[in-house]
Amino acid sequence: MIKLTRLCGDVFAEEQRPLEDLSAGLRDHFKRLEAYPHGGKFDEIITATREIVDRWNTIELAINAGQNTQQGGRAATTDDREKALNRLRRNYAALDALEDDTLRAKLLQRFYPRGLEQYTDAKLDSLDPLLDAYLQLLAAVPAAELPPSFAARTTTDLAAFDTARTEQIGQQADTTRAREQRKAMVPEVTNLLTNNLYTLCLHFRTERGQVIGFFNRRYFDETAADVVADAPVVPPVVPPVGG
Repeated sequence: MIKLTRLCGDVFAEEQRPLEDLSAGLRDHFKRLEAYPHGGKFDEIITATREIVDRWNTIELAINAGQNTQQGGRAATTDDREKALNRLRRNYAALDALEDDTLRAKLLQRFYPRGLEQYTDAKLDSLDPLLDAYLQLLAAVPAAELPPSFAARTTTDLAAFDTARTEQIGQQADTTRAREQRKAMVPEVTNLLTNNLYTLCLHFRTERGQVIGFFNRRYFDETAADVVADAPVVPPVVPPVGG
């Protein structure tokens, strides 16, 4: 039975279709439109499709760039995390070597109340507040009670990790925003494809089978998910009605 509600709605709206298929299908559809010798009759839908494709491509480029940047950011964060932990290990050893038993016990309890493992075993997200708290504790201790250069070296080494984490979090936020923009644009893309479908059906109203050639079955045929072969990029040239 004909699903009139589907035909009168967004034909290409499909919750199960992967975004990768929609993306590839949109670009492929645009190439087919441009390649067809339409004599200017498709200019309007080509212009509308180009605008959508350009915006979609811009968003996907931002996502890809963000992913690449995040990979570098993760590597930098890993390096700076290890640098920060090494500083905490050296600090622990320096405090543990203090000759004043009372001062040694006080400072170790202040900076390492649960031992060195509270830092070395912490996950990345948990380490951020721990290091912030460490620096706050450090600022409250008189310099005379600490080993030479203890505060300066600690601040420098922990600051590198903080900078790397801030950049990484910013990169993640940028990529997330781009993904949300792409998701929000999906209805606009499927609506465009539906409008193009009906425009093409009107143009090829006596040879409507040609319309299929503008939509790659690999990406759009719901009953042929494993289709490998497909119509050529340029549909067969059959003069349309009124052409």
